Amino acid sequence: MSYARHLLQLKLGRELAVDEDADHIDGNPANDDLSNLRVLPSSVNRSLGHAPAEMMEFECPNCGTGVRGYAHRIRHNRKQGKAGPFCGRSCAGKYSHTLTRQ
Repeated sequence: MSYARHLLQLKLGRELAVDEDADHIDGNPANDDLSNLRVLPSSVNRSLGHAPAEMMEFECPNCGTGVRGYAHRIRHNRKQGKAGPFCGRSCAGKYSHTLTRQ
């Protein structure tokens, strides 16, 4: 189950029907803010053809690997002063572990 679907079900207090989708109003599947979610019939949601979310290149702060990720997540981490995003969970864990040992 998608996270958006889960959030919408919690908000509505019911399970979505098989023919209902959690639609991202702005077309960005990474924006799971409740104000951006609505219930749509599956057939309508598929016909909308939302534009894909903006992607960005970044370098993993742990291993230096070049990776692509959702631009809004990268900007959010930087705004919060957080390290990352990382190329994967392994690098995130290794990076976190080196900080706690210092």
